Amino acid sequence: MRYMAQNNFYNAYTRTDFQTTELSPFSFSMSYKIAFDATAGYSSEGSKRYMKKIYEKAEKEGALSAFSFGLGLNAIIPTGKTELASQQVFFNDEIDGGLNIDLGVGYYSNPLNSSFRLSYRPIQQKETAFDYTYQLFNHSVAAEAFKFIGDYHGFAPFVGPYISLNKYRIKEIDFGNTVRDESRTEMGYGVVFGWDIKQSDVDYITLRTNLRYAPEFNFKSGGYKFTSEHIEFNFIQIVYYPERHKIYKQKN
Repeated sequence: MRYMAQNNFYNAYTRTDFQTTELSPFSFSMSYKIAFDATAGYSSEGSKRYMKKIYEKAEKEGALSAFSFGLGLNAIIPTGKTELASQQVFFNDEIDGGLNIDLGVGYYSNPLNSSFRLSYRPIQQKETAFDYTYQLFNHSVAAEAFKFIGDYHGFAPFVGPYISLNKYRIKEIDFGNTVRDESRTEMGYGVVFGWDIKQSDVDYITLRTNLRYAPEFNFKSGGYKFTSEHIEFNFIQIVYYPERHKIYKQKN
């Protein structure tokens, strides 16, 4: 059962006319969950000997520190007002983002227990109402450095800074006519944090969740800021370590 304290909404039904909508503060849902343990076999003596041998091989061949490739999806969660878009009174103040690709090429340093990564995310925020469309595209390339702060039975959180080069394109379309189409390149920065889910210290595939916080930058168009504070939430990035994979494929 869920209770929503704020259940009154002021919404537009034309560009100039508004009304208040009231919803029930209560909602109900049911779910069915199945749990499984992918690491159950790791407790056997045979498995322990095998993983020890893999670790020793990786240590000998320098594969504990390794390059990686990551692929996942992420979305924008706005935490503040999008000033430029909200000048249209029939728009929401916060402009959501759709699903976007999250690509990464990184290097994990075993002595530092840290990763260094270049990431690329083509981000889009868009809203359409009453034949008016607002779009903000951002092709972001970021240099990131983050340190793992423990390993809690395979749950390994991390945190660190990033700096990015962002290529923005702003488009506004009114009744099919383009009223704004601007492009610019700006520097940005923020914090990346999240966690890895891993079965051992020599996994060649891990599951990573990336969250990035970006502050509101003073980037303006037409006198209004077109960026807003937001969090990027990554939906499970698959991280692959090819150098470690070679260790597993070697014959005993």
